[in-house]
Amino acid sequence: MKHTTRLTACLLALALTACTAAPQDMPAGTTTETAAPPAQTAEPTTETPAVQDTLTPIYTAWGAAVGQDAVYSAMNIDDAGKYFATTIDFSTGEQRILCKKFGCSHTDESCPAYMTAIRNGCVPKAMLLPVGDRLYWLVDGRYNESDGAYLDVSNPDGSDRRRVAEGDALPDLTNAYVWYTDGTALYTFVRSYDEYSAFRLDEGGAACFFTRSIPDGEDYFALGCWQDKIVLQHSGGYQQQPLNPAGEAATDE
Repeated sequence: MKHTTRLTACLLALALTACTAAPQDMPAGTTTETAAPPAQTAEPTTETPAVQDTLTPIYTAWGAAVGQDAVYSAMNIDDAGKYFATTIDFSTGEQRILCKKFGCSHTDESCPAYMTAIRNGCVPKAMLLPVGDRLYWLVDGRYNESDGAYLDVSNPDGSDRRRVAEGDALPDLTNAYVWYTDGTALYTFVRSYDEYSAFRLDEGGAACFFTRSIPDGEDYFALGCWQDKIVLQHSGGYQQQPLNPAGEAATDE
């Protein structure tokens, strides 16, 4: 008996004009998907700003992200269970906390670089994502009730930090591991039990602009970006080949 996997690829254009009101199955073959747009919530809307420039991936690992001039990382300082925004400069290799408050001890929520904390033995998701001349602060602890969820934006040095979305205005980003930017906004993907959705995050908040249902055995994967498009792979699941007729040698691998 032989099992094969059906894979197709599609280009997800981010200069989108219409989002499907209800998720639907992805047709086989290579297609160009059109979708929809940012509002101030995570619900599909009708107008999405076009991608401003060529997309590039943001390389992330364990709450750290690589920017043009530095690495930005949410760090559990001194293993005290509290996370603060830090940066590691490429030219010096030195790490510092993104705080300019005179005399700050960097130990509690009074520090401008404070992000979140471990509560009830649970660790929330905390990330710093550089986008052009802005730095996004992402925290989501809803999945294990360790914290709420919020998205802040600041200058790269941590100054002028302000909140742009929180709570239910954000999707569940705990399984969002792939990030892209056009220099003005963030793009990522969220997989739920039966849907695969793409989101744009910027200073106006978060908005869904693409969603597809995931029937049993099927899935989507973000492979990378090309010009102003994100390349998705659609896995159609496994197909079982028929058994050999009785009496014939079963030689299929």
